[in-house]
Amino acid sequence: MGTQNIIEHLQIVLAPWLTGMIAGGGLGYVCALGIRALFARFPRLRRPGMLVPWRTIVMAFLPLPLLTVVMVYFLGIGPQAGAATVRLFAFLLAWPLTIGVFLAHWSPPPPAVRLVAEARTLAAASVVVAVIAGMFGGGGVGFRLFQYMQFLQWSRAFTVWLTLVALALVMDVLLGIVQMIVSHVAERARPDESP
Repeated sequence: MGTQNIIEHLQIVLAPWLTGMIAGGGLGYVCALGIRALFARFPRLRRPGMLVPWRTIVMAFLPLPLLTVVMVYFLGIGPQAGAATVRLFAFLLAWPLTIGVFLAHWSPPPPAVRLVAEARTLAAASVVVAVIAGMFGGGGVGFRLFQYMQFLQWSRAFTVWLTLVALALVMDVLLGIVQMIVSHVAERARPDESP
């Protein structure tokens, strides 16, 4: 490994990371403004809004940049494909993280509600990590998904992917119900702030 490899690696990482982060963060900020306006107009939607499975939606697409076979299929090989992978990954993470940061800043949830929200994120991410681990001998359906992709059996790979998305969706919604209950309990336990 020489200096040229390190320079190329930085070229693949820095500009794509910044552009992905700026694009995802910008979209996240716009979405957060829209959500804040929606909750200001319809405050009763805030708690049911916890059921929106945004984690599953993001995590369903997050593996795409990590799955080399898919990226090679669409982008070919070389530094441009690597840069596109980093850009997409940064975008997909920056988008919901930015929404969460601004919504928590504008209307901070109680710590218990925030902890359940983060547990939901970890649950959805665990489905993705298990898929990636399975591709390298870690068990589960990740190995099967990788086999289907290697042999270009895209319809079978898509079926496995949909199954994983359904699994993550069920986990996300069930924990969303727990989050709603915790939010309700935390709100009732809050001391009355009226004079």
